[in-house]
Amino acid sequence: FGDAINIVDWVRSKIQTKEGIAEVLDQNVGASCGSVQEEMMLVLRVALLCTTRCPADRPSMRDVVSMLSEAKPRRKTLLNLHC
Repeated sequence: FGDAINIVDWVRSKIQTKEGIAEVLDQNVGASCGSVQEEMMLVLRVALLCTTRCPADRPSMRDVVSMLSEAKPRRKTLLNLHC
């Protein structure tokens, strides 16, 4: 991402396009399964919320746990589907 930009700003700039998202997420993880990619996007969104510039705008840890818990059922279902 270079000397002039930090990783958070780099990710924020990349996620503006589908091609940029592909640069941010590991395409080897769940490449053939949309559910895994959807879960990765959910976690990325939570990460971006947690790194909002204004600390008062960041979610509480309780909210973070709640948001991340949303991915759990997808993962369990995914294991049964054998993507």
